[in-house]
Amino acid sequence: MRLFSIYPFFMILLSLFLFACDVHEWPDETSEPPKPDHVSVELRLDFTSDRAELPDYKTIVVGATRAADLPSYETRYQVRVFRMGVDSLFETIPCQTLSFSHAEIESLGYRMTLDLPEGDYRFMAWTDFVEPGGKSDLFYDTEDFASIELRGEHAGNNDFRDAFRGVLETGLYTSTDGGRQKLTVSMCRPLAKFRFVTTDVEEFKEYYLRSILQNAIPGKDELKDAIDMTKFRIVFLYDGFMPSTYNMHTDRPVDVRTGVSFPSVLTDIKDGEAIMGFDYVIVGEGDAGVSVTVACHDENGKRLSGIDGIKVPLQRGRLTTVRGNFLTTRSSGNVQIDSSFDGKFDIEIK
Repeated sequence: MRLFSIYPFFMILLSLFLFACDVHEWPDETSEPPKPDHVSVELRLDFTSDRAELPDYKTIVVGATRAADLPSYETRYQVRVFRMGVDSLFETIPCQTLSFSHAEIESLGYRMTLDLPEGDYRFMAWTDFVEPGGKSDLFYDTEDFASIELRGEHAGNNDFRDAFRGVLETGLYTSTDGGRQKLTVSMCRPLAKFRFVTTDVEEFKEYYLRSILQNAIPGKDELKDAIDMTKFRIVFLYDGFMPSTYNMHTDRPVDVRTGVSFPSVLTDIKDGEAIMGFDYVIVGEGDAGVSVTVACHDENGKRLSGIDGIKVPLQRGRLTTVRGNFLTTRSSGNVQIDSSFDGKFDIEIK
């Protein structure tokens, strides 16, 4: 039986990426009091609503983790402020734009001070990961918050493709005491995550020895243990469409790509199971889903097994784990390793 398990994943890896409570201060260029008819605003990006711990699960450790690549990335914070115009609509060009990257990636949170004229405003914030020493886009093109698009070759199996967004609309008016107005933007992921876990590593070794090598007796533990499972190439292919562009103003995906695929290798191999790979998908509120084909190839590129057109249910801010005998199942081609496969999956939501 194949099993889908959907879990909250508001903190990606419990032991490796903790959202600490400390808040970084935005570089303060001036300490001067606000101008007349201006409001001094302390704006805080709050990630606490999307940082709940993952429930205990035996395969939560994935191969490509943030901790393994900590020196390679920085956290980038972007804030754009839009003022309401005379037509009671927010202007499309921001009146203030701020961008800052920080080498600290084990905690999220930022606080900054702004000086703004009285009026109604929309504060929009985006947080993602970039290369060290710069503010340039890496995984997402963020030039236009109405069209945040995936950049370059698709980066599956990378937890640094995680991202957060937040929007706050409020009015700013001077007070008699001239005190600073404190505002908080709640940050959350516009993404869902899925991962595939194969449960038939030992059965695959038996099959490989018997049918591929044709020179060993099935059941010989010493021969099975000698098989290097990391040499097999896993390929994920999105069937049909994959969401590729996100509109922060409407809080929904607005464009898709076709023919998207990414390679992977088996990781966290133990107890007859292994993680085949994972990815992040742009989703809106409510239920969503993608169709994925996953296949295992040998070092020469020959497809050994795989299942086509797996319907993966997704929910924003949650992790979908797809479990099954993926290494010893073929749902296409002229070889049926597992004739009992009926294309159906059970779905369990916790």
